[in-house]
Amino acid sequence: LLIHLQGSRISLTVESVVVFSLFHKIPVTLEGGSVDLEWIVRNFSSFTGEIYSDEWSFAGQKWRLKLNTRAEEEFVSLYIWHLDNNNVANVRFSLSIINMFNDSCHTFSDNKVFAGSGRDLYGSRKFIRRCELLEKGLLVGDTLTIKCSMAMRELQEHGQDNEKIQDTEDNTVQEGFSGVIDLKLIDVDFTMNVKGHEFKVHKVVLSAQSEVFAAMFRHDMKESSSNVVTIDDCDPTVFKEFLRFLYSKRVEKLSWTKYGELYRCADKYSVPELKAVCSRAIRNELSSGNAVDILLYAETNALTSLRTDALKFIARLPKKVAATTGWQKLHPYPQLLEDVINSMALLGTIEPNLRRAHNL
Repeated sequence: LLIHLQGSRISLTVESVVVFSLFHKIPVTLEGGSVDLEWIVRNFSSFTGEIYSDEWSFAGQKWRLKLNTRAEEEFVSLYIWHLDNNNVANVRFSLSIINMFNDSCHTFSDNKVFAGSGRDLYGSRKFIRRCELLEKGLLVGDTLTIKCSMAMRELQEHGQDNEKIQDTEDNTVQEGFSGVIDLKLIDVDFTMNVKGHEFKVHKVVLSAQSEVFAAMFRHDMKESSSNVVTIDDCDPTVFKEFLRFLYSKRVEKLSWTKYGELYRCADKYSVPELKAVCSRAIRNELSSGNAVDILLYAETNALTSLRTDALKFIARLPKKVAATTGWQKLHPYPQLLEDVINSMALLGTIEPNLRRAHNL
């Protein structure tokens, strides 16, 4: 368990089903209103059944994590367990996996009131498919790293809390943005026609978020005077997410190919923050089945960072990637193929027969 609290770090590592390697005395006691913890489970493939993290004390109450890895189950389950028998706890928590790029992915978040029975477990019975752990390279060296973030919330009368009220307000903001893209918001002053789909928007928002739109509205251009622009090179679904980001700094979950289209849209209209979001999202969608396609996409679009990440991913899972039909797509790109092989060699994951097969 890696625990980050105000600059401190505590490491607790699960080595096997029955033996725990602890680098600091248990129980760990944490203070403050929020905390991030990482649970490192080594030799994951040797586990079957239920695994429990060590206990920690946070805000004066005891907690632990529970992982269910039964081989016959399609999904791995993950829960946070409130061990305290005496105190009610109102907690916002999230459970996620740390991937090879040190990003949090497959995040499950919730707000719960733990009743203080000592038996309260909340989380996800279908946290992640077992096959995804391998296909997405989430077992680095047969090690699974789980992140748990917790924040205490104030209990209020009638079962409601301050932060929950804030959540409701946040939802209203998002509903307001949905109104923009569903043509229901008032005071719009510009229309975007995207392949027959109309989006009513505000010039001031577009200008503030995009240098391209700002220049369009500053100068005496046809679009500026007519208050209409026609866009034929973007899918309406993707453009909807582009607008969502301009208004709310967030996008809905997309496929990696749609993220790629969104990246091109962000590049065209000069929204660098969205480009970074898309690049990171594509990276977190890497799997053995799409790694070559993402590598080729990064190569074609000169995305150096994404190209490096795709090479690293392939080098970590050479057998799985080489067994896919996508591997054959590298053959017309000898330099790229050589870069793949060299990345494998640097990590020590290349097999001699693979190098001989490509005369490298």
